[in-house]
Amino acid sequence: MGTLTHPALAHPSRDQIQPLHLIASGLESEGPVVLCSKNGNFNDLASLAECMRASMLLPGIAGPVVRVPNVGEPMCDALLYEQVPYRSALVGGATHGLVLRSRPDGIGTLAKQSVLERMMLRRFWRRKNRLPAIHGMMKQQRHRIR
Repeated sequence: MGTLTHPALAHPSRDQIQPLHLIASGLESEGPVVLCSKNGNFNDLASLAECMRASMLLPGIAGPVVRVPNVGEPMCDALLYEQVPYRSALVGGATHGLVLRSRPDGIGTLAKQSVLERMMLRRFWRRKNRLPAIHGMMKQQRHRIR
């Protein structure tokens, strides 16, 4: 069996032509964070896997927040600050984008939170990570309104 590698890592010239960008939520900056090899966030499979983990970590469900060495702040899934990362793509110079929506126009995204969900939010954001501002945002579902 061969070693598993990301094409960008196996062929650095490809990464210069079409670099991989991952979006995560910065929990101290309270905004989206772009992770890519150009920024020095990953240069091997282990660091790429850690960046991918940061970009898809569901808060309170899939483990503790992630700290990528070159970023310096805790991170989790992009759902908090940029659910559809087209804004980061535009800022990064993208000229074309494709967004696949899972809901038609007019369908609300707000839902009544269960007691268990409220307890989990409080435990994860306030007590464990000491991030009361993010707890308030999640409690008021402002991440869904965006």
